[in-house]
Amino acid sequence: AATELKVLDLTGCWYLKGTPDLSAFKSLEILTLENCENLEEIHPSIGDLKTLVSLNVQRCFELKELPAGVGKMENLRELILVGTAIREISISTGCSLTRLDLSYSEIEGLPESIGSLKELETLDASCCESLARIPSSIGHLASLSVLDLSECSKLAQLPVSICSLTSLTELKLARTAIAELPESIVNLQNLRILDISGTHITELPRDIGMLAKLQELSAKGCENLEGLPESISKLSSLQLLHFEDCEKLQEVPELPSGLKDLRITYQ
Repeated sequence: AATELKVLDLTGCWYLKGTPDLSAFKSLEILTLENCENLEEIHPSIGDLKTLVSLNVQRCFELKELPAGVGKMENLRELILVGTAIREISISTGCSLTRLDLSYSEIEGLPESIGSLKELETLDASCCESLARIPSSIGHLASLSVLDLSECSKLAQLPVSICSLTSLTELKLARTAIAELPESIVNLQNLRILDISGTHITELPRDIGMLAKLQELSAKGCENLEGLPESISKLSSLQLLHFEDCEKLQEVPELPSGLKDLRITYQ
């Protein structure tokens, strides 16, 4: 019976324009609508599915909004909106997402309320060409481990509060319009991967050597990067350092001895 169903997978239902009333699916945990390329609407009754853990609407190119109830679902852990036409999302206190994937969507900004997602571990907003702002409330995401903002070409600034993300292990900012990193980024003591390739950054934080767990630092194609701080030699965990095509880079200080993959081209 519908009341017992836990997984509903409608992947590739190309002709589906809207979901039916979902309120009968009292036990539903996973709803997958991936590649429903003509889907325009999810029935508002989805908000009544108290047991729903995962909602995947990846590559639903015509989907422009989610029912308001989705942002209030207390058991929802995974929300995948990859490649949708969604421009904004609403999130209510009590929402306990651990993974939010907005990549390749038309999202224009993250809501201030995103800071209430205390259990969020992965936030992927890569390749969101309309994304121009990140709210300062992002600093409240105490569990966030991965933040991927790569290829958000309109994103020119990071809030300083990003330096409060003490659980962060990966920060990917490649090919954004960001021109400087906050000095306090060196407080991200668990950071293992930092990718600033193809950005407008002119210098690295002076005390970057404080990032004791940093293993990979990529700054490929940073055409405005002029120099590296002396403290880079203190990155004792660093294994990969990529600085190809940094045309203004004049000189390189002493580098960490544990490097396994070093690529630098400079004048």
